Amino acid sequence: MGGTGKGGAGTGEARNGEAANDGAANDGAANDEAANGGAANGGAASSEAAKGEAANSEAANGEAANGEAANGEAANGGAANSEAGNGEAANSEAANGGVASSEAAKGEAGNGDLANGEAANGGAAIGPLMLNEVPALLAAWNRAFGGGLVNFEPRTLAAWEARFAHNPAGLRSMVARDGEDIICQYAADPQRARLHGEEVTFAQVVDTFVSPDLRGGLAGARLFLRTARAFFAEYGAASGDVLYYGWPVPAARRLGVAQLEYTMTDRLLLLGREVPGGGTRDCGTGPPNPVATAGPGPGDASRGASGPGEAVEVWGAAAWPELATEKLFEACTADWDACVVRDSSWFKRRFQGRPGSQYQLLSMGEPRSPRALAVLRHGDWPLANTMTIVDWLVPPHESEAGELLAARALDLARAAGAAALVTHFPPRSVWFERFQAAGYSVHATDLFLVTRPFLRRLEPIWLRDHLWLQLSDTDLV
Repeated sequence: MGGTGKGGAGTGEARNGEAANDGAANDGAANDEAANGGAANGGAASSEAAKGEAANSEAANGEAANGEAANGEAANGGAANSEAGNGEAANSEAANGGVASSEAAKGEAGNGDLANGEAANGGAAIGPLMLNEVPALLAAWNRAFGGGLVNFEPRTLAAWEARFAHNPAGLRSMVARDGEDIICQYAADPQRARLHGEEVTFAQVVDTFVSPDLRGGLAGARLFLRTARAFFAEYGAASGDVLYYGWPVPAARRLGVAQLEYTMTDRLLLLGREVPGGGTRDCGTGPPNPVATAGPGPGDASRGASGPGEAVEVWGAAAWPELATEKLFEACTADWDACVVRDSSWFKRRFQGRPGSQYQLLSMGEPRSPRALAVLRHGDWPLANTMTIVDWLVPPHESEAGELLAARALDLARAAGAAALVTHFPPRSVWFERFQAAGYSVHATDLFLVTRPFLRRLEPIWLRDHLWLQLSDTDLV
């Protein structure tokens, strides 16, 4: 769980060294998923079909839900670097030869789903990451994700600490060791979450890898499975984590469905439009263009930054104000049955606490009592030179505020020379409809949300229809 790949609406993405070089043979999109399983637990069908956009083929080919594991398919993909956190990499995960079909069918784990440092079959000791092992982990991570990549930026200790060590929800990392070397990791980023009004913990699976020396064969795949199972035993229901989720590359997706109780839950849909007067885009050989030339939309008129009524304030990455978002979050969550809590500390950690990341904040009202907020990032996902609305915290009844924020976002995209403006909302959201009415088109990517719940009531169809996730809940941007 967690990694996007070369064909996953993020071709060649190399943000902060999070490469997308997946080696999964671009086979995760439409037609190869189901393997005699049909569109079992709701998959990607009905939500994609919402509003009739870009969804006619999603469920038709049987890609959705639990069908991937049918007939004992183990996923031609081994364990490789496939999970690595939403766009982080899948460096040549062994497109053929991951887990033998007999292992997939029988659910063998290789005589040793071990934790707490006990030695497993191949001499590897599996247990939770110790803080004194972080330098060894970084060396292994940089080797796993950076091999052969020209623009790779090695992860630093400061970046790791900002992302994981300073997380108030704690650290979730299971590693396999060969002596002092780390040769496999299965990890997640836990977040405070809300489920039916109660506080719980959700966690996005990220940074999962197997040493390049072990890719392509049974040894690496078995080690990956042992490490993952030890992770779930240590941190799943026992620690109170009720849901793990991610957008894995195809190889990891198939392996997880076959062996780790992953469930395909929904396809990632993007809303996008071209920026009038913006830059040019080099599509190369990447995925289909997620934006189509659209008619006039928010920001095309001459009202500029604000228009009638309240102004939209823009804050650069180095000058974010002190936010108090709790009341605004509560106003937005009336229709959110399951979501990550977007309080002030979450905004600070997610957008200000990541070295090298540049996010712009758009706000209406006083920062300590905002009426509406949006976060932008200019980068190369899903295509080169794209402005992305990463997070959108606007109550459904604030249609005017939403229109003004969208207008300002388009103005900023134009000023930055961006070729496109892209965002994501769950298809049930009123904003999914409003952005289409404003000229945005819908594009179905080849990324699928995969979930691993630890509460029985979190069924895939329910999660598809009730789980609120935005691009800020991914590592894509």
